[in-house]
Amino acid sequence: MLATRNACSPARVVIAHDDLDLQCGRLKIKQGGSSGGHKGIDSCTACLRSADFHRLRIGIGRPARKEDVPDFVLEPFTSAERTTLVALFERLARPDLSARLPELCTGSDAVRSQLLADVAAPAATPALAPSAKARPLAAMRSTPGVAAAAAVA
Repeated sequence: MLATRNACSPARVVIAHDDLDLQCGRLKIKQGGSSGGHKGIDSCTACLRSADFHRLRIGIGRPARKEDVPDFVLEPFTSAERTTLVALFERLARPDLSARLPELCTGSDAVRSQLLADVAAPAATPALAPSAKARPLAAMRSTPGVAAAAAVA
């Protein structure tokens, strides 16, 4: 993992991952704690030898029956889910917000809450270039055992 190769403290790492316990498109920030059964978070914890990293939890919703979870996380997003998530990722990629992502690790709870509120606000999202819009969102909700990671400088 990039963070361990660069001797980055787990407290300076942000892992973005899907979360069944959040409504599709909702975001939450958490530091430390258990994986809640998320295989990607288990893998990150093992690589970092610590669970003290920050998590950007991205809601994907939950199927009606618990038995359906393994299939649910691998099936394609619905059109409505895709629309919701693309809008969320476009807001996260806005320069004014992406420049503030280090605040996830360094800011107070109030600063983190304000950042989440700013991301949740759909107003004034700049349009993407047509070539960027043409890129498809990943077909699967997640890949088993994988979570996206970014070390914060």
